[in-house]
Amino acid sequence: MKKFLLSNIVLLAPLVLLGDGHMPFPEPVPVMPPMALNMECLGVPVKIAAPKKTEIEHEHRINFGIVNLGYERIKMNCIYIGADAKLTSFYAVDHKKNDPLNYFVNGELRMGYNHVLSGEDILIPYAGIGFSVFKIEKEDGNIRDWNYATIGMKLFHRFGPIFEMGVHGKGYYSIQQKRVDLDSSKQKRSSKDTRWMVEASIPFIWHIGEMKNWEVQLEPYYLQIPNAKRLHLLGSRLSFGYRF
Repeated sequence: MKKFLLSNIVLLAPLVLLGDGHMPFPEPVPVMPPMALNMECLGVPVKIAAPKKTEIEHEHRINFGIVNLGYERIKMNCIYIGADAKLTSFYAVDHKKNDPLNYFVNGELRMGYNHVLSGEDILIPYAGIGFSVFKIEKEDGNIRDWNYATIGMKLFHRFGPIFEMGVHGKGYYSIQQKRVDLDSSKQKRSSKDTRWMVEASIPFIWHIGEMKNWEVQLEPYYLQIPNAKRLHLLGSRLSFGYRF
């Protein structure tokens, strides 16, 4: 029977931002070409169109929270690099012991590509490696130190200068665990291959500040923990970011 766990659920109040929604860039000074100067000297009125305003393109982002810290290279149509370390606590709702609260520490390094599909859509495929250290007891069938390889994909869509939303799918493969098809009594049993795990999340991102380089991110997620019984986590992550 599957176990369902709740992991540090975070509620985020509606974020109300005041402003006209435009980037606060200074007005460009029109440059009049020589031909326009000659026409104006002859008394002919000349209208010069100002250059279009463009958004500042950031190359780096730092993510941080109470129990997490990370870095991402976000330059468009360039190599993507990501690294983070975090602590995740979770509550075993059907735990039979007096201490149902558990946690694990995770570190990960990723590399991929920031591919711009359109002006508002960004696709980021990546691969990486990581580890997780669990507090759960070994006799429950959990892996205390789990080293893994991972592949994943992020897709983001910008709805304007303030709000951004995406989907994130991720697969894990243990590089130290072996599949077990026999129980302690050496009898055949139907065992799932717990070397493969998945994670799915929906990031909601708000860009704030005068230059829109500060971020607030809420990410509800579903995560599996490598275990003979395959534990399941439901939770959300609240973090902050700064782009530069």
